[in-house]
Amino acid sequence: MISLNSLIFTGVLFLAPFILSIKSKFRNWIFLGMNLSLLLLSMSSVLSAVITFAWILIPYFLSSKLKKPHLLIGALVLGFIYLNRYDWIISLLGIPYLFTFKLLGLSYILFRQIDFILNRSSMDPRNINLVHYLNYLLSFYTILAGPIMRYEAFVLDLQNPQDPKEIDVLKVLNRAFNGYIKVFVLSALFSTMSFSIYKQLLSHFELFSFIGLIITNALFLYFNFSGYCDVMISMGKLSGFKIDENFNKPYLAQDLSDFWSRWHMTLTQWLTNYVFNPIVVIFARTEKMSIEKVQVLAFFITFLVAGLWHGTTLNFLIYGILQGLGVSLSKVITDYRIKRCGGRKAFRAHRQKPLVKAIEITITLSYVALSFLFFSFDVLALLGM
Repeated sequence: MISLNSLIFTGVLFLAPFILSIKSKFRNWIFLGMNLSLLLLSMSSVLSAVITFAWILIPYFLSSKLKKPHLLIGALVLGFIYLNRYDWIISLLGIPYLFTFKLLGLSYILFRQIDFILNRSSMDPRNINLVHYLNYLLSFYTILAGPIMRYEAFVLDLQNPQDPKEIDVLKVLNRAFNGYIKVFVLSALFSTMSFSIYKQLLSHFELFSFIGLIITNALFLYFNFSGYCDVMISMGKLSGFKIDENFNKPYLAQDLSDFWSRWHMTLTQWLTNYVFNPIVVIFARTEKMSIEKVQVLAFFITFLVAGLWHGTTLNFLIYGILQGLGVSLSKVITDYRIKRCGGRKAFRAHRQKPLVKAIEITITLSYVALSFLFFSFDVLALLGM
């Protein structure tokens, strides 16, 4: 399996800057060769290769012929549910599995495909070609865990790599090194601690141990994910790519909406454009709902989708519900507090008070960390359910 700790992937990461930072008309093809090689190494069989390339290529060719792409997107979502093995959905539909493998980076590929399909008609035709499309979907910098880039921004970046002379190499390497420390030292430490506590809790539940599980798991997820992004953003920069930032001190957020503007930021931006905004437009057309109620409903649906996108089990459904409820409630409470304070300006000033800020951060982080348990553990089993 291709991952951050595999020797092949690590070798490619450190060789890529020497190969891709050179300005050459073959740069895109070289990058494609590297991406396809890593993808093929992740294949378990000829059948998996056939299905993978069918999944990737068919939408590219069909999207140029369809005036209304929503049917194609619907088919991709259904295929995603099947290929990613959402067992609790598939069992309800009574559909048998014909194969048992999973496709590398399928969740991120799906979101990039949707971005490409919905925006293809408005793109500069000169920027649309199969090589760009394949590199966009399969970039080894972002296929495993993001960030989620947009097609046109990616292509412009691909065509105009940053001059290596403009890069502070030592600063970039320092960030990459810190990223590896986060992933292989801090993340590994807190992962070991959290799983040890979880095993203890399965046999004997204790409140303080449960709190310890919440804290260590939240730290594990942050160091693992942000560390990975640090490595990819840094090594990508050395190769001439500008990869979007994905984290901005998320555990200092003062409410759930603030948290999601700091955590996995490219996912939040994608969901805002392709889930939240369309839902608001659809429901705002009905006179029965105020815009405030429409936004609350849109927040809930959006983060329910986010939870389901993250994983295939009921745990992630519960996680999505918790995030949807949390963000929706946060919106309602914020609107109420703005009115109580006499406007947004006064509300912002009120939130800057040290005590208010400390209370809000503590409440937000506690809720987030508790919901993150569903990311890593069978919480229902822990609760005897």
